[in-house]
Amino acid sequence: MNCPNCNSKYSRVMNTRQETVKTIVRQRICKDCAHLFYAVEIVLPCEAVRWENKSMRRVDGFRTIKFS
Repeated sequence: MNCPNCNSKYSRVMNTRQETVKTIVRQRICKDCAHLFYAVEIVLPCEAVRWENKSMRRVDGFRTIKFS
C-alpha cells in the first residue's frame, strides 16, 4: 500500500481492528514521512468479482481494482 502523502511503498501497520464481520480497518504509518493513514479491507464473496487480464472487476460494475 502506498502512502497518500509521499507515495512511498514502505509502511507499517500500527493498529488493526475489525469494525464488522466483513470489514477490517488498519492504521498504517509511512516509514519515509511518518504520515498516519488508514486502510479499510472489505471481504467480498467469490461471485462478486471476476478476473479480466490482470485486473479484478466487480460484477455489479462499481469499480475496477488493478494489480501491478
